[in-house]
Amino acid sequence: MSVNGLRKTLAILAAGVCASAPNALGAGATTPSGAQGKFTAAQYQKALWMTTRFFGAERSGAGPNWAIQDTKYPTSFVKDSYLGKDVSGGWFDCGDHVMFGQTQFFAAYIMAKALATYPTGFPDLYHGDYSDYKQSQDYSIAGGTPNGMQDLLEELRYEADFFVKATPDAQTFIYQKGSGGPDHKHWVHPGFMSTLSQAEGGEADKSRAIFPNPKDGSMPGQCAAMLAVMARLDPDTARRSLYLEHAKYAFQYALGQTGTVQDADGGTYYAAINTAADGVVDAKLNAAVELWLTTNDNTYKTQAQTFSATVAFNSYWGMDWANQAQLGVFNAKYVLGATMPKSGNKDLVAYLGNAADQVDAKNNNVSLMFANGFPLRGPENYALLEALVQAQTKDYSADQFILDQIDYMLGANSKNQAYLVGWDEGNKLQPTKPHNRTYYMSENPSAVPGEQTPPAKNKYFGVMVPGALDGSYTANVLNYAMNEGCLEQNAPVVAALGYILSRVAPVDTSKFNPHTGTISVRNAPGLLKVRSVGSDLVLAASKPILNLKISDLQGRSLFEATPNTNSYRWKAPRSGMVVVEAHTAQGWSVQKVLLQP
Repeated sequence: MSVNGLRKTLAILAAGVCASAPNALGAGATTPSGAQGKFTAAQYQKALWMTTRFFGAERSGAGPNWAIQDTKYPTSFVKDSYLGKDVSGGWFDCGDHVMFGQTQFFAAYIMAKALATYPTGFPDLYHGDYSDYKQSQDYSIAGGTPNGMQDLLEELRYEADFFVKATPDAQTFIYQKGSGGPDHKHWVHPGFMSTLSQAEGGEADKSRAIFPNPKDGSMPGQCAAMLAVMARLDPDTARRSLYLEHAKYAFQYALGQTGTVQDADGGTYYAAINTAADGVVDAKLNAAVELWLTTNDNTYKTQAQTFSATVAFNSYWGMDWANQAQLGVFNAKYVLGATMPKSGNKDLVAYLGNAADQVDAKNNNVSLMFANGFPLRGPENYALLEALVQAQTKDYSADQFILDQIDYMLGANSKNQAYLVGWDEGNKLQPTKPHNRTYYMSENPSAVPGEQTPPAKNKYFGVMVPGALDGSYTANVLNYAMNEGCLEQNAPVVAALGYILSRVAPVDTSKFNPHTGTISVRNAPGLLKVRSVGSDLVLAASKPILNLKISDLQGRSLFEATPNTNSYRWKAPRSGMVVVEAHTAQGWSVQKVLLQP
């Protein structure tokens, strides 16, 4: 084995990949259900590393931002303020330096949801402050070192810290920072742009424009949902308390709104999030569900149940930032346990079935359902949604569909074309003209877009461009629908790759803080009785137990089943404390039980 190969292997082992997991380092990753991928588990982990770390190159504020930390201008837009209060931080939107809430809150929530739903899919390969890369000056996967916290959690923490600033109270909500007009004047990286005047897209003379208090219920709803998830995942007690407080602020703001708004640039960049199906009920439902899971306060459950009666998505549209109500229906049906009618706008099973039926056999069965102007948005989000459903229901029949969508994006298509910037595995063609100013790192205000040679450190930049669904690629940096990758496009890829890794090489979460990935103990009255008889676990429920999962306190799965009976007995292999998660038609129960010999 080469030195670089050994370093990569050691990095993967240090990340917590279970040594006994199938295909942990071998060829032809296969899930336990028999689904076959086109790449190895190590390659999927590399793709996850790239797409996750991309969010670190999109950091605004004090950072650190790994892409600009070695320049003369290592910070950006630190003067962002509203009514004299600091609102710096968060992520840029796409290849520009504006923060648009229409995509930001959606992207953050779906990644937090994935981390909470299948935590064993997300490893620890680098430091969240990128000090390891700065010291080694090796920005490949081998240049990072684990620090005891999952990489995705650290990227989400940076965003959550900004969300706290964006929600100072229940009457205030920041939804956009910067304006597209001034921002688009110069092809330079964010650190350098910050040295320009506000009129030229920077902040040399004053803070750029900050836009508060939209008549919008979707953005604050998704913000509240994300913060509520972080309030149970983050290992820091003070942060958990802070995130929960501001999740409640965002939720209260959302409850007072019934519509959505376009961007503050008159809709030039983003239209309003679509509400034709349910009137922003979905985002409020997501927030209520996550607050219930975090606090065990049934007030939130009752609110979520109320929202579940009207939540719906448009079954004739693809899923993306503008059409995201599928997440609300998922939470209503699979987390809350609500009975959802089998109608087109409430039936996720039929919707995902259509996505799996409308595929291109010549291009690795990539889904063509409702293809739009940014083609990969559909396959990315169908893979994400299917991953959440499968992880929640323990029905893994769609593993192959998820693998097919991701494999297509990584180059398993008729033209051998990958759409992930920097993907050098499997001799695939790479996208060469991503529309992202940080990638090119220009400090010339007169620079022509895309004519710069990116620095070597940005080789594994990790942005997934919108691409095409026929394996084609056009190397034109101004072709936005082909080359401008954004937060909301990378986020579902991160979520889907995490699911794949949880299936082919699950991470040993005992290497991380035990709090990561846990769920608050909760049990509706009369839902489930759990008792230990020696080392046996005896369960009795008022309704049939649909799904059962037993884990240790570090989140490692010990046993899973779909009993479909009112009682169940499990013989534990050893004594100790376990976490029992059971799903019935009445909802979820999560309890800790001590098993004794």
